[in-house]
Amino acid sequence: MQVAGKGGVPANTQAVVVNVTAVSPTANGLLTVYPDGSTQPGTSSLNYTAGQTLANEVIVPVVDDTVEIHESGRGSANVLADLAGYYGSVFDQVGYGSGSEQG
Repeated sequence: MQVAGKGGVPANTQAVVVNVTAVSPTANGLLTVYPDGSTQPGTSSLNYTAGQTLANEVIVPVVDDTVEIHESGRGSANVLADLAGYYGSVFDQVGYGSGSEQG
């Protein structure tokens, strides 16, 4: 998911705060949010059960202005990603965005 340029997030942001939500999943599953180009970690960001709409806020490093969101489950789920904020370089202030992606 491209984050730079969304919700006021500048290019070369170090990390973003994202609220990820699984909406109306048809089976149990999980979401994993991680830096672009990295190996998917063995831990999840959100675990959900069939029929359960559930959200979790995560802080994820940004690589090439992008983060990855991977959905794993036997069924399907609508996935929402709401950008809550970002971290710039050590010389920048923390920013608060208001972007949203749906997939």
